[in-house]
Amino acid sequence: MASRLEYLIDVLKSEQGLTELEIPEKVEEQEVLYRALQNVRYPAPVTADFLYQQDRYLQEKLVEKGVVDLKDLTPILPNLYLWLLVWRLMPLSMRPTVSF
Repeated sequence: MASRLEYLIDVLKSEQGLTELEIPEKVEEQEVLYRALQNVRYPAPVTADFLYQQDRYLQEKLVEKGVVDLKDLTPILPNLYLWLLVWRLMPLSMRPTVSF
């Protein structure tokens, strides 16, 4: 049985006439494809099932990644919270080396 993410990708592919587009095997690549298809999708109604599956998928991602709360961050300088939040969410491989 296809995963929830594969179902969402299939629906988006069908909507956009991209039925020949192959779904990658790696989940990380599927996530990139899903985001790309969502980013180029025009506003249009979707089925209740699509919304349900999308909500379940996003809830799973929320549990997996968690939520960073401002009160959990320690400021280095005043008003530096936003930068730190972005820094924490950035993959390690993308972080520049910075000294404070």
